[in-house]
Amino acid sequence: LRDALTDFEPDILLADFTMPGFGGLEALKIANELRPNVPFVFVSGTIGEERAIEALREGASDYVLKNNLARLVPVLRRALRETKEHAAHIKAQRQLATQYAVARILSEAGAFEEAIPRLFKAICEHEGFVSATLWQADPDATILRCIDVWTKDTPELTEFAARIRELKIAPNMGLAGRAWETRQPVWV
Repeated sequence: LRDALTDFEPDILLADFTMPGFGGLEALKIANELRPNVPFVFVSGTIGEERAIEALREGASDYVLKNNLARLVPVLRRALRETKEHAAHIKAQRQLATQYAVARILSEAGAFEEAIPRLFKAICEHEGFVSATLWQADPDATILRCIDVWTKDTPELTEFAARIRELKIAPNMGLAGRAWETRQPVWV
């Protein structure tokens, strides 16, 4: 189960509560650890009310008794809908937090250049990005030069930042060059 959940993110997980040598609650614990945003539904013929309540307390989305499988499709639809709504809510909260952080940094900064490192850090941390780079065209407008770069603090990313600072980008070279050439955002 660990290998499967590490390599693949399912839309929903279904499990029997009682499995030989591997209990449903253990499966739920692993799923909560590796894929906490994936709904987990027990389908069982042996789960009692106390065990069902325990499973719900431990993070299961729901349970369906095997003698009442007519409930399965509505339960799955509800679990998927609630997960989607929860993800949208979390995304909206993160966007508001990012907007607030950016507005606060800009209002506190004396100059835009002074705010850049703090803006990069705030945006990247709120959005889960590992780096941000600001490019500026040289006075002759023939190349882009890196003005500032922020990365998470790891040896690999520190080396990446050092190399980025030395780059000179021509029009239509890489993503930054393509955005510069076309004057359009480039989304990856």
